[in-house]
Amino acid sequence: MSQSTINNLIQRAQILRQRNHIQALALLDEALSLASKEEMPSTVASIIREKANSHLLHKNYKQALSGYTEALQFYKNQQDLCGQLNCIQDISNIYKKLSDVPSALRYTLEALKLNTDAGDSEGIAQNFNDIGKLYIYLKEYENAADYFKKSLKIFEGLKNKQEMVNSYSLLGNAYNWLDDQDKALYYLLRAVNSLEQLGSTEASAKTLGSLAILYTKTKEYDKSLLNFKKALEIAEEGGHSNVVAQLKKSLGNLYIELTQYDKAIEVLHQALKIAEVSPMESQLIKIHQFLSVAYEKIGDPISALDHFKKYYELDKQLTSDEINLKTKALHIKYDLEELQKQKDIDELCDKMK
Repeated sequence: MSQSTINNLIQRAQILRQRNHIQALALLDEALSLASKEEMPSTVASIIREKANSHLLHKNYKQALSGYTEALQFYKNQQDLCGQLNCIQDISNIYKKLSDVPSALRYTLEALKLNTDAGDSEGIAQNFNDIGKLYIYLKEYENAADYFKKSLKIFEGLKNKQEMVNSYSLLGNAYNWLDDQDKALYYLLRAVNSLEQLGSTEASAKTLGSLAILYTKTKEYDKSLLNFKKALEIAEEGGHSNVVAQLKKSLGNLYIELTQYDKAIEVLHQALKIAEVSPMESQLIKIHQFLSVAYEKIGDPISALDHFKKYYELDKQLTSDEINLKTKALHIKYDLEELQKQKDIDELCDKMK
């Protein structure tokens, strides 16, 4: 009877959490109280995670992190591997949203260890992709490409078409950052030709956006504009505001190259409006930099200087000594852990060949 009542409360909370966050949390608290009285630790963990999901939906990142961390401990006590991995992924994703790369990497490594111990090759491949994404953020693009290739190799062995296409996209983006245009085009076109396999509108928009950026670099501006248009349509339809901001930032740069400075300023301000209300410091840096250039080109030195100052301050803040030290310290920890478990991972990867 209690389990049925608890399930009903959870379902009602899930329905309400989008439009009435407070009421949803109240229902979950009621369910949590019942589960605690009945000594149902697995159910308690799932309810705590549901509360965290609700907080995350409303961008209450601190409360979401607290909830996922608490649920993770319950799952550890229950030796529930699936529950642990889900919470670890949730926590890592939040830290990525908050641009806290060291913390995100720490939890990704924890997931990698769990998947390695369990012999889950698909989980390991996913973790390799996650590590690669973090290396992208750290601007260590060669390391990122190495991990994306490791992941692709495993997914090819598993014949997992969807994840292979995702790896093509990630590799194409990494090579785009490395300015290896031939490899970038090769992998991005492979991904674009199978966009329906990605299973994510966000991933599709990012892939098309990366291809558009590549065409900007090769000065194939018509192709670039076309792909930006497609990417923005997908991102806006999917409600991926952060991706929209990233795309409009890069589109603004394209308009600058085309000497269409008024269009550049318009689209960059649209990107700025989104980025200012989201944890997107790295995007804000480039937006202010591009706005500074655009305003200078139209003969508005006051606005140009204003945006240059904001660009300079944000850039200095993001590359502060404290962040660099944290990142370096975590890299050392990562290297040591890799030495301990690399043998097991290599053996597992060899089995997938």
